[in-house]
Amino acid sequence: MMSRLIKSRAEAAQNSPPGLVAETAGEILSALQSFNSGLKDDPNRSMGDVLVFAFDKIGSLLSKLQAWEGELHREADKLALLKARLKEAPRPKIQSPKKMPRP
Repeated sequence: MMSRLIKSRAEAAQNSPPGLVAETAGEILSALQSFNSGLKDDPNRSMGDVLVFAFDKIGSLLSKLQAWEGELHREADKLALLKARLKEAPRPKIQSPKKMPRP
């Protein structure tokens, strides 16, 4: 039970904006490092390939962040609805301890 909770929290953190940014930055850094090491073998290699890869990753990240933002808006709407329902719900009357009958 606890391991499932930890796993789900880790997955949520990975899919959160900071996790997505870190993952994308790591992928871009890895591509730049491989490009740099490839320059020794082929100095005429095109930087355009790396830039296309980096911008594709950034575009993918932006799409994921927009989806995340949409999910946050849906959750905010749900919370606002629940808050309104709680305000409308009848509240039970609580007697003060002084007015309660003794057993």
